[in-house]
Amino acid sequence: MSNKRTIVTIDSDSDDEVQFVKETPAKKARTSTPTPDPPTATTKTAAPAAANSSFPFDITVDALQKFKDIYPGRTLETNASIYQEEIRTAMEAYQNNRALPSQYLYTVIEAVVLKSGDDFTNTPRGNPTPSKAFANSRLLEHFAVAFSIAPPNEKPKFVFMTTKVGMKNPKFAHMHAVRYNEVGCGFDEDGCLSMYVTKLIGGERQIHALYVQRTETGDLGSPSTVAQEEMEDNKDLIKFEEGD
Repeated sequence: MSNKRTIVTIDSDSDDEVQFVKETPAKKARTSTPTPDPPTATTKTAAPAAANSSFPFDITVDALQKFKDIYPGRTLETNASIYQEEIRTAMEAYQNNRALPSQYLYTVIEAVVLKSGDDFTNTPRGNPTPSKAFANSRLLEHFAVAFSIAPPNEKPKFVFMTTKVGMKNPKFAHMHAVRYNEVGCGFDEDGCLSMYVTKLIGGERQIHALYVQRTETGDLGSPSTVAQEEMEDNKDLIKFEEGD
């Protein structure tokens, strides 16, 4: 771009005109800084499968809404993780042409204990299953149908008990201590779920412990028999806390 020439004429007393030529440097073209594009929205995707696995999918699990309406997220997330791991284990067994592991069976047991602590019953709820996550889910299903702890429009108050090292159901299930209209909830060291409530029936206080019992596939006797024997051995651990 050339310089700009400006001619200025000045009249004087003489007959001659005096002209000055002024050159103004051309202005440099203004360069504008480009405005960056707004960040584009990205869609989150599931994390890739583990590097040591050739399975082409990552597995995500979510609880059904009917469970979300009742149970705390912590309980559902724990069971979802168990279910997720079971699926991954099964898929890896299929990939490597191995038999599925079947070392344990899981059964939902409902134990009813009277205030004396000497009179209790154990009733299986459904058949044993090799899936721990399925047994935990069956417990949630049964509890939602059989126990009305809170008004229909309210969630019951859950009191979560942390996992105790070395403690399994049914012993773990009977360590809950809750008041009326509260639900004891927790997983034993094997990941087996338990729910625990107290009821007043016919003027007598009763404890209802609903839990998943893990047994070896080679154990003799039914899961309810095994649970009954364990409760007989641990009667001193069954406590009746007076609630407010």
